[in-house]
Amino acid sequence: MLQELSIKNFALIEELHISFDKGLNILTGETGAGKSIIIGAIGLILGGRASSEVVRKGSDLCEVTGLFEIKENGRLKEMLTEKGLLSQEEEFVLKRELSRQGRSRCLLNGQIITLGMLEEVGNYLVDVHGQHEHQALLKPGVATDLLDEFGALMELRKRIEDTYRRFREKARQLEELRASEKQREQQIDLYQFQTKEIDQANLSIEEEEALDKEYVVLSNAEKLNQLSQELYHHIYEGAGSITEKMALVERGLERLVAIDETLKDGLKEMGEVKYRMDEMAVMIRDYARKIEFNPQRLEAILERKELINRLRRKYGNAIKDILNYRKEAQVKLDRLVNSAESMEEITSEVKRLEEQLVQEAGKLSHERKIAGAKLKKETEQELKELGMEKVRFDVEIEQGEIKSTGWDEVQFLVAPNVGEDLKPINRIASGGEISRIMLGLKTILARADKIPTLIFDEIDTAIGGRIAQVVGRKMRGLSPAHQVICVTHLPQIAVFASNHYYVGKEISAGRTKTLVDLLDKKGRENEIARMLGGERLTELTLKHAREMIREGRS
Repeated sequence: MLQELSIKNFALIEELHISFDKGLNILTGETGAGKSIIIGAIGLILGGRASSEVVRKGSDLCEVTGLFEIKENGRLKEMLTEKGLLSQEEEFVLKRELSRQGRSRCLLNGQIITLGMLEEVGNYLVDVHGQHEHQALLKPGVATDLLDEFGALMELRKRIEDTYRRFREKARQLEELRASEKQREQQIDLYQFQTKEIDQANLSIEEEEALDKEYVVLSNAEKLNQLSQELYHHIYEGAGSITEKMALVERGLERLVAIDETLKDGLKEMGEVKYRMDEMAVMIRDYARKIEFNPQRLEAILERKELINRLRRKYGNAIKDILNYRKEAQVKLDRLVNSAESMEEITSEVKRLEEQLVQEAGKLSHERKIAGAKLKKETEQELKELGMEKVRFDVEIEQGEIKSTGWDEVQFLVAPNVGEDLKPINRIASGGEISRIMLGLKTILARADKIPTLIFDEIDTAIGGRIAQVVGRKMRGLSPAHQVICVTHLPQIAVFASNHYYVGKEISAGRTKTLVDLLDKKGRENEIARMLGGERLTELTLKHAREMIREGRS
């Protein structure tokens, strides 16, 4: 629902703020005051096309802002949530800026969006019907949607949508398998070679570190042997070796302890140190004996390291990465090898889903024809009440290419006059006829149509008297399910208003400005009387106005 509308520097409007409410909102006033300009401003924030000519003379920028309540607009919430635009609020602000240079900026809750996105959002919010504006009902696919809602066919249609989605997915998989048969064979060869190459290398995660250590030892064997021999010599074999001097120290301590036992513990520790040093000498000697001068083993290590490096360059930075690549390649290989079986299964599934889709589409088409006949009858009755006694209305259902909504192409056809052929609504010349046809359809489809706000701009063209009263009553009948905003020149329609706005104009500093007032009881009586009898109010016209307003409430 449109709650607030702010307009700045748009056509005649310098600055204007209007608060709309639920129910039937009627706009009346002087000719040329700007009633249709207000509707045009609403169209701007719904993504309508506009040129820089709408920017008020003397200004560089026009701005239109709308505050919308979306509390019960589930379809819009779902769409905005998918696009990451929905906040937790139950209302949001749409804003459109248009510069004299032709630049346009669109915002949703302060976030910049594209004009296309603004138009998409607008389609969920407001449906505008005027003499030259044929919006939601005339857009491709909408007639199908409304017919399905009218006939309570959405559950069946959702099943078709699900079947169609699965059918298209399986058909895509099958097409990919068929198109890539040669590529599949090439991929199988590649993955077989890669897995075999990695398997033949017989890698282990700890191997690389062990090879590095062994390489360091083997490449330094001569140096290690020399160092260990020197150490053994210094510790054990050489003249004045460490063990020889430690033996002298031990004997000296023994003589001291024989005289004074104070160093008895020291003598004991000295024995342990001497024992450990002997062990160290044996360990170094054995180490020296084990050092291997093995050029063949060194060459083998170098070859092994080169193999690992080659595999690293192809499959990963470490042995762990290489082994992970091998696992992934095996999974892909298995999938490709089994794809022949998959192709048979998918082909069978595609055929099954196609048969199911045809069956469901046929059933939906049958139900649509029943609903279409019912809608035709009810619409023609509504149009007769709206003064179009000779009009013929039909729901055309033709079979086309099967898609997510079935195979039907649905459009509404009308022949307003006797002798004329049925034609699509958007090819009818008379704007007044279109508006009344729209109103008739809206009356029938009020429960099916989920768009919260309906706007009728000068729907009263070429009607009057009793028909105008019928039109007003029907618009009031729409207002419990929709917020209705209507621009009218007829008091027979205006008396049904829940909220009545007067649109006037004044000249200030040589410029014309548009003003809007929400009328109270007295102001409303005066405006209805003005619409009945002109600018000069009389007690008779006021009495007639009060009478009509009372009737409008009944």
